[in-house]
Amino acid sequence: MEVIKIKENSDIKRKFSELAPFLFLFFMMLFLHSLTKGLQNDDLWFNAILNDRTILEYWCWRYETWSSRLIVETILIYLSMSKYWIWCLLDSLMFVLLAYSISVLFIPKEKKVYENWIVISMILCYPFIQLSSAGWLATTLNYLWPLSLGMFAFIPLKKAFCHEKVSVISGVLSIICILYAGNTEQMGAILVCVYIIFCVCLLLKRELKLVVVINLVVSLLSILFVITCPGNEVRAMAEMHWFEGYENLGIISKLKYGFFSSTAHFIESSNLMFSLFSILLLVAVWVNYQDKIHRVIGALPLLLKSSILIGSRVLLAYHPEIGIYHPEQELSQITALSSSVSLFYIFINIVMIVLIIICLFFIFGKSKKAYLSILILAAGLVSRIIIGFSPTIFASGLRTFIYFYFALLIVNLLVVDNIFKKTTRSVQKIITYIFVYAGIFLSFACSVIEVIRLPIS
Repeated sequence: MEVIKIKENSDIKRKFSELAPFLFLFFMMLFLHSLTKGLQNDDLWFNAILNDRTILEYWCWRYETWSSRLIVETILIYLSMSKYWIWCLLDSLMFVLLAYSISVLFIPKEKKVYENWIVISMILCYPFIQLSSAGWLATTLNYLWPLSLGMFAFIPLKKAFCHEKVSVISGVLSIICILYAGNTEQMGAILVCVYIIFCVCLLLKRELKLVVVINLVVSLLSILFVITCPGNEVRAMAEMHWFEGYENLGIISKLKYGFFSSTAHFIESSNLMFSLFSILLLVAVWVNYQDKIHRVIGALPLLLKSSILIGSRVLLAYHPEIGIYHPEQELSQITALSSSVSLFYIFINIVMIVLIIICLFFIFGKSKKAYLSILILAAGLVSRIIIGFSPTIFASGLRTFIYFYFALLIVNLLVVDNIFKKTTRSVQKIITYIFVYAGIFLSFACSVIEVIRLPIS
């Protein structure tokens, strides 16, 4: 009996250790949300929209003239009409759901304690202020919530792939999550692509399960609803004023703007998440290899990023006429960059991508994890590049980068997991402490200051 009791206490302690990071994240995010200043910008529009029409009239009007996001906007309308603290609570829980989903999908069971803290600390590194641009409710419900629910919808897919049982409740919840997440263009496209890829893999292995097929069908129907919505085309025409001359751009030019703005945000600016990624690549390569060639190549992404940051500012100081890209520049400044300068930036960004791919193969070898890491990064990058097909590519601000941010976060986690495999328990503790303290005292503190300083609009 005494042995059983000790084992039960040990299990309870382990479970609490695994859940403690999520509780910590919830209270940290709840505190951050309490500093926000209520409804702003688009939130106020949604709050008043039912003053002169019914919800059914709104659906018909919105579908025909502006957007296919009827599920998202319905919840947004009623939430904006509710007590503000309800959104604060739900949005904090969405951050926890996102962290939990990443943990289930990418962290081995035996490493939950340390790596859950790594996930939490990296989520705290996300620039929370980016979720305020269209109003706190409007931005989070259109970007954070689809990401969180979409990630949760991948859990049954992972279980099916790993020969684990998928419960009926889990299957039903994943369908509900897909209905919401798939109602947005970016997450809808990601859901369809990921489910198609893994459905093909499961089919080839003759292990395709009903829940996976159902989720794929729901994802396809959701994206079909988005594509066939007449309001999306009407909105695209109405928003042409955000990008003068956009209607004259060809597919190549739109891809160029999408690629250029997406990669430059991480590579040409002082981006914490990408800097962390570059450092982790260096550490992981150095832990895995002792020879100079591999170690030098592993250091190149960090050296290239540092050179770009320092060199571009020195060059601009002496030759301001050249111009330098910054993601928050006005459109006129960005389009004013000479073709040679923009091509130079694109070339540098392609070189960086190639170096990253090489480093990932160094770290993971030619394993499934290497290809998974590249696939995740590609999904994050493409999710932002496709915004180039919208005239609001620059007007939308930085909120459209959220999928790219969390793709980087996930690959960061996979690299950390590889580092942990090569290091002792004491080194793992040190790495975890560094992440947690950096996430809390640097990034989170910056988010608090930015939220406090944000003007009421």
